[in-house]
Amino acid sequence: DLYNLYKAVQAEDAWKQAPRDAVEAEVLARIGNILPPRLNPKDSQRAIRLAGDIIIEEQTPVSRTQHEVSRANVSPIQLHVSMGNIAKVNAHAIVNSANNFLAMVSGTAGRISRGSGVIADARSYWFAHLGYFNLGLISDIDSVSLAQQDAVSLIETHGPYDVGSAVIQQARGFVEPRIKYVIHAIGTGYIPGTEYAERIPMTPDTIYQSVRNALLEADKAEVQAIAFPIMGSGAGGVELTESLSAMYRAIEDVAPTLQHINSVEIVTTSEYEANGASAYIQSKTAKAQETQLLPIASELLADIESADFDQGVKSYLDSLVRQLTTDQEPAAQLEALRDISTYLGEV
Repeated sequence: DLYNLYKAVQAEDAWKQAPRDAVEAEVLARIGNILPPRLNPKDSQRAIRLAGDIIIEEQTPVSRTQHEVSRANVSPIQLHVSMGNIAKVNAHAIVNSANNFLAMVSGTAGRISRGSGVIADARSYWFAHLGYFNLGLISDIDSVSLAQQDAVSLIETHGPYDVGSAVIQQARGFVEPRIKYVIHAIGTGYIPGTEYAERIPMTPDTIYQSVRNALLEADKAEVQAIAFPIMGSGAGGVELTESLSAMYRAIEDVAPTLQHINSVEIVTTSEYEANGASAYIQSKTAKAQETQLLPIASELLADIESADFDQGVKSYLDSLVRQLTTDQEPAAQLEALRDISTYLGEV
């Protein structure tokens, strides 16, 4: 019933483009007698979030927009935005927005965990998703998903990881056969020894560091295609544009050093996120292209002026260059300017 209510609210025009938190607040306002009265408000919110997670998990991500991150002397990295379940994406590696104990409870971590294998019994399933468990209390890890089992093994071997770091593990049990690795990008966590009382907050800086390190770990494993969630935009409490800015900077900064990665997909969970991510990345791509336009245009204008053309040809080419730098999208401008440059080189 809660699942059906969530889908009904999502389908209404007023909520189609709304942030997920707003949709869930509306579901909570309409909840009526769906949930038992013994559930406290926090558990009710978690149950609503889980219903939303299940809806997302039904969707196989399909690329909606494609952009490029340029690299000197190397083919650009293809940057995609899609919407759906990251555990079903067509990529070699999927990234978990992780805490330093690698507890895979809800949000992206929950989707990856549930996508990696069947939970052995219902009691453990609900315990894992409606109560934030302490990894030290797990005595029978067979009752947890395959991805969580592997994460527990990492913690038992290494202990809590540094916030800002990333750790890679083999993927097991996913329906999408191309997924070979799960990479935990650790953007938040808890101070060891405080029994989850003192949280280390997720910030744009921890997002930047963890995304950068996740890309480096993936490249070491010779991953070609990697998929990220929007880091910290849910429970992490980071504004969408701040998260996207930190992620884009990390991708842009590390791109020149990557030897194997040629595709990065940002998998969103709502129309709101998908539209926001596409708009942000398009604006960054346009700015990057604009920085290439002015020096090319200046060189062309100088070449035209010094070339042995009659004045009519000079005037025509001059007006064409100036018009191209003002009247078209940056990508079209670059292509046209390069065509003019090629023509000048030939004559």
